[in-house]
Amino acid sequence: MDLSYILGFYMLAALFSYAVLLVLSYRSTPLGAIKEDRNVSLIAPATDNDAAFIVAATKKFLALPLGQVIIVCDGSYQSFAALMNAFDLYDIPGTNVFESKDKRLMVIRKISAGSKGHAVNSSLDYVYFPYVFVVDADSVVSADTVNRCMTRIKQENADACGIPLRLVNGKGYWGFVQVGEFARAMTLRQGWANLGLLCNISGAAGLFRTSALQQVRYDDSTCAEDLHSTWSFHSRGYKVTYEETASIGHEAPSTYATCRSQRIRWHRGLHEALSLVPPRGEYAVLWTWLVIFEVLEVFIEVFGLCWLATHRVSSSGWWGLAGTLSFTILLTILSVLHRRKFDGLTGRQVLTVCLIAPLELAIFKPLNIWWRLLGSVAYFKGDRSWEAIPRALEAQSQS
Repeated sequence: MDLSYILGFYMLAALFSYAVLLVLSYRSTPLGAIKEDRNVSLIAPATDNDAAFIVAATKKFLALPLGQVIIVCDGSYQSFAALMNAFDLYDIPGTNVFESKDKRLMVIRKISAGSKGHAVNSSLDYVYFPYVFVVDADSVVSADTVNRCMTRIKQENADACGIPLRLVNGKGYWGFVQVGEFARAMTLRQGWANLGLLCNISGAAGLFRTSALQQVRYDDSTCAEDLHSTWSFHSRGYKVTYEETASIGHEAPSTYATCRSQRIRWHRGLHEALSLVPPRGEYAVLWTWLVIFEVLEVFIEVFGLCWLATHRVSSSGWWGLAGTLSFTILLTILSVLHRRKFDGLTGRQVLTVCLIAPLELAIFKPLNIWWRLLGSVAYFKGDRSWEAIPRALEAQSQS
């Protein structure tokens, strides 16, 4: 039996679903008049990994149209000491909480380090405002982003709002291939959002109704706390929306080692989140798609590569493979062009990313398949290790 036909059918089904999501991503709901609303608290966990720039990041957060900024020093005395030296804070008796006189800045000293989800959960009871913006300490957030997300979430009376990510360090091979990869991911994410099934409110930035997040909270047993919370919102019937015209600057791994570590953790987290949130209601459609085209894809692609290397494949099989690769390149190019106006990409950047799209398939994709396979193995082995990715500090140099 020529299993290349079965593999071809699977790839065709995957490409069809990607094509549908791509078409859906071009639909948009007009955003009403953008208004400023300061009834927002920002929460940013900080570890020793963030200590070098946490003061600069906090000052930028305080310059945003927010009512409150909460920095959770998650087992990090270095970040805590830097903030205490930089700001005039006083302690709230009987707690490990320190606050500025105008109550706009709060620093929580969390003694024991834990997951990001646990750090955010520990601060939710100190939120003063009806909306909460959860970000990474190195996220680049603009006033326009906050205002657009607030306008969207109030316009649709939603409980949570996702925000697309744009890379601020898209340099060198690793940076450029991730610009294309992120553009493709954000385009497909917009497609899911237009189906009312946003697949992920990224941990790098998301806006929530405070009361809803206090009910759902993050699961601190997984490294994919953002996936878990998003799917929990869906399965509990909360309304989740998405604002494609906003964006958050995000620092991606810039070396082989850090990219490998991140992708292994991401795929392990996908397994964890799928096992924690059972498929219910409309979310069952998303859950099933993720199992078939994200979890099983890794095993099928590895098996397919082994099959191609050890069996004689018909000419139609090779044509099918060529068609699949060509569509993936086309999807990357269309996604980059779609995201260009939102992510502020220059014409030269767009051209460069499009030109190296074949290199992404030739070098990055096989590596990514291998890393994701290692993530699956780590999940089944019960490996819950987590490796911090060193910051290049490029994110906080952006304005």
